[in-house]
Amino acid sequence: MLPGRLDTDRGVPLSLIHILPDIPLVAVGGVGIEEARDYLDAGACAVGIGSPLLRGADQDPTPQALDALTTRARTLLEAVGITARAGEASA
Repeated sequence: MLPGRLDTDRGVPLSLIHILPDIPLVAVGGVGIEEARDYLDAGACAVGIGSPLLRGADQDPTPQALDALTTRARTLLEAVGITARAGEASA
């Protein structure tokens, strides 16, 4: 579902989940790291997060940019309640 919005004032509401309960919806577009859990709690089966996660690391693959990307990815995983797999480095 694009754009993914939690409120009806700014775009397509996730209330579509209640209208189409048998269709899994993925919220993308405008979903930030801090809001990811809210979308999942509202009923989205998944969220797509691009720019807020990358923030240019795909264009600037310096160690500093990649370290920052790793930190944002860990923050996202923690926000949605996913723990690092065994063997992965922790922050």
